[in-house]
Parts: sequence; C-alpha cells; structure tokens
Amino acid sequence: MKTLALVSMFAFFASQAQAVEEAQPTAALPEMHCLVGVLKGADIEHEDQASNDGVVISLPIVDGEGDKEFTVGGETIAFMANKYEYTDLYSTTILLLTPASELPARGPQYVALISDYLVNAGPAKDNGWTIKPGPTATKFEYLTRQSGSVAITQKFKKVLEDAGKWGKYPFNSMQMDVQQSFYLAEAARELFKDGKIAPTDVLAIYTAFSCTLTK
Repeated sequence: MKTLALVSMFAFFASQAQAVEEAQPTAALPEMHCLVGVLKGADIEHEDQASNDGVVISLPIVDGEGDKEFTVGGETIAFMANKYEYTDLYSTTILLLTPASELPARGPQYVALISDYLVNAGPAKDNGWTIKPGPTATKFEYLTRQSGSVAITQKFKKVLEDAGKWGKYPFNSMQMDVQQSFYLAEAARELFKDGKIAPTDVLAIYTAFSCTLTK
C-alpha cells in the first residue's frame, strides 16, 4: 500500500480503492459508498510509513436520504446525503465532529466540513479511480470538485494564518480540490519541522475518486 504522504495522495487512494473493491458485499438496502479519510500531523511526521486512515464508508439510503456517523482514523465523522426528487442527484455533507475540544463554544458543532453534490454518471467502471463495491454499483461523480475535496480544520487554518500563509490561493478557502493537497503537504511539512504542528493535530478531512450506489 502506498504511503499517505499528501504529495502522493492519489497513489494512496488508488491502493485503498483496489483493496476494498472486492470486499464489499451486496447491500440489502441501497448504500452510497465513498472514500473518506482524516489527515493528522502524524501523517506528515511519518510520511514514509503506510497509513490506514482512508476508508470506504457505506451509507444506507432510505427514501432517498441517509444520515450516519462513522469512525475514520480514530475520529468521528457524520455523512449525510439527500436525493433531489426529480433527478438522480444527491446533496452531500461530510462533517468532522472531533476532537471535541476543538468544537466552537458557539456556532456549528463541527471541526471541518465538506459539501458537494453527487450526480449519476452511469455504471461503475472497473478501474483504479472508481470505488466499485459490487456488480450493481452505479458511479456517482462529485459535481463541484470531480476528484474529491480536502477541508482543513479551524486549528490548521489558525496555524496557516500565524505563519502568514493564509489568504492567497490555494490557502483562501476551508474546502479545496483534493489536487491542492500538494500545496498543503508543502506547507504542513514546513510547519511540522518548525514545531507548529504536533503529531496529534487533526489537519483535514478528504474525499477522493467518485462514490458508488449499490442497490
């Protein structure tokens, strides 16, 4: 398995997708399968080691809706999906709910947020860039950020601000294309060496590839 070094994120994603592809059973209810991961300071510190933080989560879909919490990389995330009535399009939200100590005293009770749409792109293709849990899987591509997203935490944003790195592209949005992980890696590596990031710090959550719906 490839390392979770952010600069080689897609190589890691590919190995994750291939590893889980054959292990997914056919769901009794429709399920949306998406690859989700949590990035921590330890992934920067030990970027030469394999990591198992990226996992495929399976969200049951009932009457066009799903809402469930998962444990990913030791942290809690909530995944919500809602189908639009007259088209095969889902509005999706993924929330990072931990560490609890980083939740704001007032305001939304999440640490990071990914928001996008999933649109039916037809039968899942048998290649390294598609999660294909079963023979009935239908591919759903992200509409806004086709390859997936990275959403950084408020704590990581504050570190970037203090270092004078926040405010210019690509560090001008809490959610960005997963391809921007290269720039995040460069910044995080420098900040880790300077002692501004600890191994236990939660830096971001991510999605990658497409999702699939198994009926």
